[in-house]
Amino acid sequence: MLKIIIVSILTLCSIFWGLFPASEDSPHNLIASYLGYTNEIHYSIYIVVGAMFYISAAFLSQQNNIQYMWK
Repeated sequence: MLKIIIVSILTLCSIFWGLFPASEDSPHNLIASYLGYTNEIHYSIYIVVGAMFYISAAFLSQQNNIQYMWK
């Protein structure tokens, strides 16, 4: 059950970071400015972070199959 919750959160993070449009007023830049980062974040950073969340969710959800194949 915990695995399903973690995979769901990682998938939502990948959608938020990877598919949400980048602009000056986007939530991404608001979060970054709240944390003290004053420059605008380049859109490729959004895609990379979203892809990392997606890949980690995919590996976690398929963990049993991957361990079976690596033996």
